Amino acid sequence: MSLFYYAEKRMSVSGTRLVHNAGCPNLPEARERIFLGSFLHMGFVVQAANIWYFRAGPCLLCLARHRRE
Repeated sequence: MSLFYYAEKRMSVSGTRLVHNAGCPNLPEARERIFLGSFLHMGFVVQAANIWYFRAGPCLLCLARHRRE
């Protein structure tokens, strides 16, 4: 099942833009995020996000949730 994914507009303290899925409780408000698209796997969305942004990484909460499903 594919999910909608978003990247944060702001970088984290470590200089990474976090990638979240639509159901993440840590998902920023709409004005603070960028829609990346619908993907089947977190790895694919992080690769796509790294095309647009220098350093993108998965939200750890989203990653743990993805691995359980």
